[in-house]
Amino acid sequence: MSVFHQQMHIPVAHRRTITADLVIPGEATAIVIFANAGPGSRLHRLHLAVAARLQHSGIGTLLPDLLDESELAASAEFNISLLTKRLVDVTKFINDRDLFGHYRLGYYGTATGAACALQAAADLDSLIGAVVCRSARPDLVRDALPEIQSPVLFIVGSLDRYVLQLNRDAMESLSVEKKLTVVQAASHFFDESTIAEAADLARSWFHCHLGLPAHNHRVPALSTILPAPQMDPKE
Repeated sequence: MSVFHQQMHIPVAHRRTITADLVIPGEATAIVIFANAGPGSRLHRLHLAVAARLQHSGIGTLLPDLLDESELAASAEFNISLLTKRLVDVTKFINDRDLFGHYRLGYYGTATGAACALQAAADLDSLIGAVVCRSARPDLVRDALPEIQSPVLFIVGSLDRYVLQLNRDAMESLSVEKKLTVVQAASHFFDESTIAEAADLARSWFHCHLGLPAHNHRVPALSTILPAPQMDPKE
């Protein structure tokens, strides 16, 4: 299977540039943009594992660093307005390129990154074909929820009781197709033993809602595509 891989430098407001890693399998018809706000998000081991799972099933992925180190030091991961603007800029950059404009787009977000994915999906109307949120904080964008036109999947760990209730509350505000799935024995941050289920749930949601063709090739076990262990930054 041929794969297109490119590191991109995407211009955003205030003369800043976002670094993002784009991977598109040869047969892909959709690109999932990751929305993660924590340190080292583009290179985080669990995010890379989910991205690899999607890639092996024929879905392209774009992993951007929405914040730089100075912004993270200033706790900008809780600045939903800034994160949303960055994500919208990244999305429009990809959608406006002739090379990528024919791909359908989806969002995969975690924690506050999932909140900005929900807000961006509302702001971009029908441009985003599907959204998957893991350990999301939808309470941070409560007013945007009724405006979302994209099917939304919430994935929450059974041990993450506070966030689980927030996601249940958010379900009532959505008027689109939506689903809440609880991953047993998972905490807010997930780990290698629980991220596999989250990755499979995301893959199925995107294949269902981004109009992707059925894939016949074998999807490898997540343990075979996880990057080598290293010191992980916090999510």
